[in-house]
Amino acid sequence: MSELVVRGVETEAELLEAHHLVARTQQFEKEKALSWLATAGRVWPGFEWAAVRIAWHEGRIVGALRVIDVPLRIGQARLHAGGIGWVSTDEHKRGQGICAALMADTHDYMNRKGFELSLLFGIPNLYQRFGYVSAIPERSVRMQLADIPIELVASCRHRMFQEEDIPAILQIYDRSERDASCSVVRNDEWILAQALSTDPKTSYWPDWPGTYIFLDEHEEVVGWITPQKSEGELHVKELGVRDESACEELLVMAKVLAHRAHVDRIRFHVPPSHLFARYLEQFNSIHETHFFRNREGMISLLDFDRAVQAMLPEWTHRLQSCSPRGRAKVGFRIGNISITLKVSEGQIEIERAMGREDLSLLATQFVLLMTGSRRPDDVIGSAWHSLDEEKRNLLRLIFPRREPFLWPMDHF
Repeated sequence: MSELVVRGVETEAELLEAHHLVARTQQFEKEKALSWLATAGRVWPGFEWAAVRIAWHEGRIVGALRVIDVPLRIGQARLHAGGIGWVSTDEHKRGQGICAALMADTHDYMNRKGFELSLLFGIPNLYQRFGYVSAIPERSVRMQLADIPIELVASCRHRMFQEEDIPAILQIYDRSERDASCSVVRNDEWILAQALSTDPKTSYWPDWPGTYIFLDEHEEVVGWITPQKSEGELHVKELGVRDESACEELLVMAKVLAHRAHVDRIRFHVPPSHLFARYLEQFNSIHETHFFRNREGMISLLDFDRAVQAMLPEWTHRLQSCSPRGRAKVGFRIGNISITLKVSEGQIEIERAMGREDLSLLATQFVLLMTGSRRPDDVIGSAWHSLDEEKRNLLRLIFPRREPFLWPMDHF
């Protein structure tokens, strides 16, 4: 194979050619995919030409993907993840190393941008070879319409989303997500891009009717719901509630929308700790968590040093909330980088510690620890038992088991 050149898009013509390749090779109708790429795709927060990485061969684009700047929350920590989507290879060039070349170039690009992590929702049994591990399960609650009590009645007014709703939506969202793991730190631009993606006028997702807003008697936003019709059931891919009374409004509205869609089942995509998921526990409902291996919700550690620094606010918060006394320390080694976490009277310090590591970890193991996808003793394995109780307690404190969840509306 002659020389393959991989780089970012530099001209409008290249961007359009990349879009046509992506639209042609993805599992969507070409014109609908092109419509999304030309509208919502261009206004997504942080979008730039260079974020569309392309592979050139013999004068044409034979591979392409998009990188989205995804600001992630893990408790008090804020991390920047490069979200990889729309990975595409020309049908006649597959199996020739184009995807591998694109991924290597994209990791270089993300490192130059200062991302700590990379995130993708990819095809099975491919991306683990590039250092990704499945860390974000799918979580949902299923209900039959017959199990929603008929005495529940809506009292709020509802209408379609308007831009003026954004401050109230962000306030409710931030309050519900403050302790979350792997949720997006949204802003006005992010909400607007989501609204454009799910607007009925955006033909890419014609089965998304948009977002419904609930208003109380003072015309204040108390909740919202974004449904999507699927065969046999109504999917609620996004929701928010101000309080428990708004939960009842949302459930009644979901029932109405399911009737309109002529389906008898609703699936709410929501994490277990969310107020609405807890509200549904009083009814006949199935609360599910779907764990994956080598597909979906995959994360790669790009820079250990940057990730550790980004996690410091969360680790400090956890230490101070527990009012710890005394001192403790534990050393890690990932690749050729070693650090020691030193704790004293609720304060945590990081120092280099070559040769004094308690644990040697894979980058994928550190991802599972920092996101709380698995317990420290399960991730570390047999080496856990060689640690003294002081070190084990420190690891349990800074790496608690969490409920990683990325709202489907934030997938890319």
